[in-house]
Amino acid sequence: MSGEIIVACNIAGGFNNIFPVGKQLKKGDFRVVWVAEKKSYAERALLEAGEFPKVFELATEVVKTHPNPAAVITGFSEDKKESIRKLEWELIRRYGGICPTIMIQDSWEGHVFIPPWDDGRVRPDMVVVNDEIGASIIRKAWPDFGGKISVTGFPSLDIYKDVNFEQEADIFRKKNGLGSIPVLFFAGTVSVAGEVITELVRVLSGIEEDVCLAVKPHPAMKERSSEQQKELWREAVNVFSRKERHVLVDVNNEEMMGTLSAARAVFTDVSTLGWIKALMRGINVWMLYPEIGMAQYRKDVGFKMEEPPMITAGCSVLAGNNRDLEAIINLILSGSGTLEKMLRPNQEKVFKLDGKNTERAVNIIRNLIK
Repeated sequence: MSGEIIVACNIAGGFNNIFPVGKQLKKGDFRVVWVAEKKSYAERALLEAGEFPKVFELATEVVKTHPNPAAVITGFSEDKKESIRKLEWELIRRYGGICPTIMIQDSWEGHVFIPPWDDGRVRPDMVVVNDEIGASIIRKAWPDFGGKISVTGFPSLDIYKDVNFEQEADIFRKKNGLGSIPVLFFAGTVSVAGEVITELVRVLSGIEEDVCLAVKPHPAMKERSSEQQKELWREAVNVFSRKERHVLVDVNNEEMMGTLSAARAVFTDVSTLGWIKALMRGINVWMLYPEIGMAQYRKDVGFKMEEPPMITAGCSVLAGNNRDLEAIINLILSGSGTLEKMLRPNQEKVFKLDGKNTERAVNIIRNLIK
């Protein structure tokens, strides 16, 4: 087998699943053409990785310069910028019938329920998913789908197989002078991150003991969050840091693994960092209050899903109000291990940690190209 494969995805979650697949295909006989939108997350990440993407805004430009690829691989971008979704959707549409088209699911969230993926005229030849939960979402969104659904595990998770989490946690603690202080990690997304972290700090303000709050804004928050959400975020971290015995740590990308490893729990609305904590067999708390997080979540999935599958699968803890959140935090800080014992069996069932997810995806794609 030989030829070129077009690989396209712009946002962080999708890119992190597609990039290892493209890299593995590149090691064989294929020439990988990385496609990204200008100034997208993928363009920056590819350049940092020593790859040189071709930057396009329209699928027609891609087709014109690469008329007969061996395959096209894209993600399910849910970015609110229509152009990003449209580029990937258009690639699937325009290359349909010319070559095999493959989409790699980057999470269980309902991107397939919203435009443009809800358009029945455009479907890939194959969708690569993490597990049966991911497959069921595709079937629900696309009841007429005649293509193949392949379960491989998320390729992005392979990098965690050989990580020494205890060592990473120790490095993070020493760097930030934390000693044995319990660490909680807040990882927000974009739309309501300021409101959600405000509620977390409101509860933490009532705790009269040593606690560290590590915070990491979403990469797209700077450009896509409203000024109100940004201001709420700033106010919340300031309130927390002023409290005696409370320690605030702003997390950069280099510290991500250490922060996740050191944290007793990850708090989020719908960040994929919650997934990673589940993969690490740890506590992840989804703060989805009816009027804040849950309302936004249901809107983002076109009101086709009642709650995130992470909750339904028993891999995460749901905090639906401040009373729930306070009880959860007290349980976490007690060190009882109750929540870990409750979550771990489900996490082990759902998230593969054998380091072979990318290999499985690549083998399936190669077989489709034959």
